[in-house]
Amino acid sequence: MLPSFFLSAIYVKAWISTGHLTQLHKDTIQRKMGVLTHLKKQFASYFPSSVDIPRLYIDIKFKNYQKLSQKREEALNRGFLTTDSDSYVPAKVRHKDKTLKVKLRLKGDMLDHLGGGGNGFKRDDKWSFRIKVRQGDALFGMRRFSIQHPITRDYESEVLFFRALEREGIMVPRYFFVNVFVNGKDIGLMAVEEHTSKELLESHGRRDGPIIKFDDSLYWQSYHTPYPLLADQFFNYKTAQLMLIGANLEKQSESFQSYFRTAVGLLRGFVEEKISAAQVFDPVTTGRYLALSKVWGAEHSLTLTNARLYYNPLIAKFEIIGYDANLSLARPIFRREDSIMVHMLQDEKIKSIYSETLKRIDREFKEGVTLKWAQKLQKENLEILQREFFKQEGLDLNKIQERASKMVKLDKELFRSYPDYLKVYYLKNHEGKYILEIVNTLPNPVVVTSIKVVNRLTGKTQTVKPLIPSDLPFTLNKTSVDSSWTDKETDERVKLGTPRGKKVALGKTYNLQEYNIQVYSNIKGDGETRIYDAILYHPTLNKNPVPDLSVEQVLSGFSFITRTRPDTLSIKQGQWNISDWLFVPPGIKLLIPRGTVLRFDSSVGLIARGPVLIDGTIDDPVILRGGGSEKNNNSWQGVFISQTEEASVWSNVFVLDTGGISKNGWNVPAGVTFYQAESVL
Repeated sequence: MLPSFFLSAIYVKAWISTGHLTQLHKDTIQRKMGVLTHLKKQFASYFPSSVDIPRLYIDIKFKNYQKLSQKREEALNRGFLTTDSDSYVPAKVRHKDKTLKVKLRLKGDMLDHLGGGGNGFKRDDKWSFRIKVRQGDALFGMRRFSIQHPITRDYESEVLFFRALEREGIMVPRYFFVNVFVNGKDIGLMAVEEHTSKELLESHGRRDGPIIKFDDSLYWQSYHTPYPLLADQFFNYKTAQLMLIGANLEKQSESFQSYFRTAVGLLRGFVEEKISAAQVFDPVTTGRYLALSKVWGAEHSLTLTNARLYYNPLIAKFEIIGYDANLSLARPIFRREDSIMVHMLQDEKIKSIYSETLKRIDREFKEGVTLKWAQKLQKENLEILQREFFKQEGLDLNKIQERASKMVKLDKELFRSYPDYLKVYYLKNHEGKYILEIVNTLPNPVVVTSIKVVNRLTGKTQTVKPLIPSDLPFTLNKTSVDSSWTDKETDERVKLGTPRGKKVALGKTYNLQEYNIQVYSNIKGDGETRIYDAILYHPTLNKNPVPDLSVEQVLSGFSFITRTRPDTLSIKQGQWNISDWLFVPPGIKLLIPRGTVLRFDSSVGLIARGPVLIDGTIDDPVILRGGGSEKNNNSWQGVFISQTEEASVWSNVFVLDTGGISKNGWNVPAGVTFYQAESVL
């Protein structure tokens, strides 16, 4: 039987509904009703629940726990957490009857991950951990994952946003709630979040490929200066270096390393506006992701510190992985994260998908489709969360389109407080020659005064001159941050500038393992000289390695191909030598008649975004092979058919002399590949 104050609450609620009270009285009573509702949830939390909440036990030896505790104290004093490979300690985790050896460390940049406050919360025992299971083992199907206070991802909001992404075919990490015990102490509910890794890709049916993030180290380093507001100069994806996460590049295959080089080049081309967004990002999943981010207020997931980008090696384009949406930040605080979204939406293909998705999302809300699954999922998760957080009411699904932004001002005059401001890359250009690329990340001009080379063995230093002596000294223009207030509280507009750089050719090539190339510079208007060491990097790509031609370009390039119908290209029967990539545009069919022989040069092949229909017979088969003589054919690049709406039908076809595609960092090992494309063979 419920206590009397709960029965009174029911009576008061009925009294309000009679309509005989003023609005002021109604508001007062409703507030008091809210208190009673919280008490009711708290009362219910003391009794067993029918909800099955997994239990996770973590055991850490005393000396290792002390190491973590000391690291936490340092972070609380500093204001944020810094970690490296030495931050990990050994431990054991247990779920049901399965006990695993792991390594773990504290995780999270800000103090809400350490029980030190943030988001209006403080609890000393709820520490966030990054956990790595030893090789060969897994827990919940994951080898790398985190546990953290549910408030750090805004309780059940992350679950809802991730489900919305999944419904659109977008990758998200596994995310759910468990009851955690640390050294026997019940610390309550924590959120489990999968780390970006090969296992995440496999669970979504993706091929292993690089997952890349923007390096945010300069952003955090700037907090060590006397003027931490300068940090936002480095909260800029256009000046950040690109990093591989979830894998050790040195331990990966040559193919994987080739994928990484191509991925870095494509992203650099996008950042520097030398290649369109649709050539770098998959337009469909990207357009959908941006639309969902706008609707749910999840732009936080695309900030410098949070963006996770998977390079799909089969299509040579990126897909965005859902991560750290934190819908609680969808308020008038920070809009800098809009910058990469604005850049992407300048592409017509992505903008078209984005607009279509917004319309569909709006329609599905009006028709009740979204609320049906979202309310059910929210209820399931709130039943878990309210066992501990009984005041948690959940995300207001009627206000999910409300969001805003934040802008942090930059003091452009405090030269000496800037952290490192130049990026110096040593890379091989498209002519195969090594050059220096020097990039200015500041909103101030930078003067490069000299370049020196240091012999790492002897320590001998010599000044070197560029091939064009007049190149030194030279000034790098500022990287601008243009802003204008349109609303004094909520709507500050920010446009991040493209970083200013210069390419310098030296008189000879240097092995950076034997020599250190140093660039001397100062900020214009400041006399302090700073020295920057060159690092090996990858050049910008100005086009995608996968060809992309129009129907008109295909017809002009191949005299033996005709357009027999608006959606059909036909190859004339006969034997044809092909010296350029044969490309079939999306929505177009390619017909190859019986008895046709196509001889491909070694550097080309067949790429189709539409179905390929081959009508060979036993007596007159179709042959696809390398060029050369009948007895000595050259190897060629093969066939790649992807993302077609109709099936390709092949009958009596011979594909000879191919081992797969290798083109400017795009590698497909099979001679014939059907990717997201049905086939009847």
